[in-house]
Amino acid sequence: MRRRPPDPCGWGVRGAWILAVSALITAGGAPLDVDPEVFLEKYGYLHEDNHIHNAVEIQAAIREFQWLSRLPVTGELDSITLRQMAEPRCGVSDEGSQQVWAQRIDTIFTGELSAAGQHRRKRSATQASWCVKHLHSYLSLTKLANVQGMQRWLMFA
Repeated sequence: MRRRPPDPCGWGVRGAWILAVSALITAGGAPLDVDPEVFLEKYGYLHEDNHIHNAVEIQAAIREFQWLSRLPVTGELDSITLRQMAEPRCGVSDEGSQQVWAQRIDTIFTGELSAAGQHRRKRSATQASWCVKHLHSYLSLTKLANVQGMQRWLMFA
């Protein structure tokens, strides 16, 4: 009896999969290289004036970041918050975003518009009129092109 050579797709591929999965699991639990205080200062959650912040300011900044990022608002630096801080960003500050979102939500629920947020009202169809001098039917040209294309396709099918 002859022995068969080892299967090239056997343990080699299985070993690669095991290595890849274990690397992903390890990377999921690895500490992230983000300094939360620097991050919160950079993106406008903490003021950069003196670089010394008390626990109440930091907790409020973390809550605001969690709220704007649609994370569970705990005020604590949990793994979900740190992972969100490690995500790539465009670099634009988020300062003032919470007020804008709160204003939009208030407008939705109350139906009232603030002086700064006056929106244009929709026009009805009777308020405007058009003068149509030349009306082109582009749809018929499209249908004609489709019919010609199908005829050419049928010639070779």
